[in-house]
Amino acid sequence: PMTTSWEWETVARAAPILVFLMGITVVAELADVAGVFESAATLSARAGRGLVRALWLLVVVLATATTVLLSLETTAVLLTPVVLALASRLGVAPWPFALATVWLANTASLLLPVSNLTNLLLVNKIGWSVARYTGRMWLPALVAVAVSVAVLAVLLQGSLRGRYSPAPQVAIGDLVLFRLAVGICAVVGPLFVVGVPPWVVGTGGA
Repeated sequence: PMTTSWEWETVARAAPILVFLMGITVVAELADVAGVFESAATLSARAGRGLVRALWLLVVVLATATTVLLSLETTAVLLTPVVLALASRLGVAPWPFALATVWLANTASLLLPVSNLTNLLLVNKIGWSVARYTGRMWLPALVAVAVSVAVLAVLLQGSLRGRYSPAPQVAIGDLVLFRLAVGICAVVGPLFVVGVPPWVVGTGGA
């Protein structure tokens, strides 16, 4: 049977989203291979100056940024194991950090369409630009993150006391790949906001 027009329209709508998803997945995987997430986690440990509570807040910031820029899947699948490994190396309880990372992988995914595949499908369906979507969603996104962090801080307050010995600096294997991956991760968000099509950013970054 011949393909109907609505089927072609569905394929046309879905194709850019799938291309973006493949591209940004490659970006996230290469960033992980390059050591971007591990370096960021280690830098957070050093910036925390030995205070467990400060480290937890820095992990919250890291998880939020990763979710917003590279999607909730990146945070849940790639960042969470890095955070768990870091907590193990520092000798602190890992579950408060894992819980914060997983929670924020969901609640921090409202700000950009690319933060969550559902957002991207919605924007594509109603025809909004990324800038219009972000303009409408920045306040709900901020509230979602703030409420999540506040609730977790109350629930975990007993586990966030104490100190740790700062982790040693991570050795970077391929400095060129590392710098390139950091640069790409830093620019994808602004490119989305200024209106570059997500599939272009994803494939270009990959």
